[in-house]
Amino acid sequence: MFEWILDILACPVCNNSLETKILKENDEEIIYGTLKCDLCNAKYPITDGIFNLLPPKRHLKNHLAKYRRLLRFYDRFSETYDEQYLNNPFFEYQRSVENRIINLTSPCGTVLDIGCGTGKQTLLLALKGCKVVGLDISKRMLKRVREKAKEQKLMDKIALVKATADFLPFKKLVFDRVYSIYAALNHVPKYKTAFKKIGQVLKNNGKIAITVINKQRILWWIYSLTNLKLNFLRKALRQNDGYLRIRLAKTGKLHDIWTHFYNPKKLKKILEEEKFQNIVLGGFFTFLRPKYDGKHEKFTRMEELLIYLDRKFRWKKPFNTLGYYLAIIAKK
Repeated sequence: MFEWILDILACPVCNNSLETKILKENDEEIIYGTLKCDLCNAKYPITDGIFNLLPPKRHLKNHLAKYRRLLRFYDRFSETYDEQYLNNPFFEYQRSVENRIINLTSPCGTVLDIGCGTGKQTLLLALKGCKVVGLDISKRMLKRVREKAKEQKLMDKIALVKATADFLPFKKLVFDRVYSIYAALNHVPKYKTAFKKIGQVLKNNGKIAITVINKQRILWWIYSLTNLKLNFLRKALRQNDGYLRIRLAKTGKLHDIWTHFYNPKKLKKILEEEKFQNIVLGGFFTFLRPKYDGKHEKFTRMEELLIYLDRKFRWKKPFNTLGYYLAIIAKK
């Protein structure tokens, strides 16, 4: 049942085929084992049903510290990730938008979910009949996906891979669809390489759907100007990288997470350079700031009106490039 994932895996460094040694298995998954690349002699462990295909540390070079910090944060976040957003109307609205964006690509075949977190989209795609590779840098996040997949009896359709988007450990032209939802690609230091890798693993005529945090989000500009944060605004205009502040509900502690903020025009150019076509940009949370902290049991009447406008103008210029989040759909 798990042969399909072995057929598409490759060394994240040299893209060579991998030799598999199985130590423990069942009908649905390899529980323990190793993967070996004969070309570069790298070895990758399989533990608890998860393929650990992070590249050797020397290949991460100047970005190793960023990756370590991201990994530590998301390992901690995995413990309360689902509970933190439970019954939050802003997050429920966001998930509904993301699901619609995924459905616009007509999911089918073998698909990749980059930055799968605790598996919201991974499980959704499996329920639609796809074979899904859930990829994340955090093993604890992937363990949560595995628990849910077992509960829903979906393990025959799901494979879990610990890896990064700029070192995708797959052969070329193996995925019918590639998804990366909820700003996962904002936290990839070598983001241009990530889009190149996505283009390589996607089949011809395959489609992608991605959501990222937008540098040109209009509410951020309004906030900066009305609060006279002019020095901050000047600095932000010069830089595309910064830090996103996230509060963990369990501890109340704030964490600063390295983030690349995407410019819509530059992102579209990157996609065009990788031979993507039919590129469509949309925006959401354009008129309403997402609120993930604190308790918000339901939208106010004003917020409901702003959500209505958000839906109405999502794909219409110029509002499609002014949302807090950008949504991108494209075809190779």
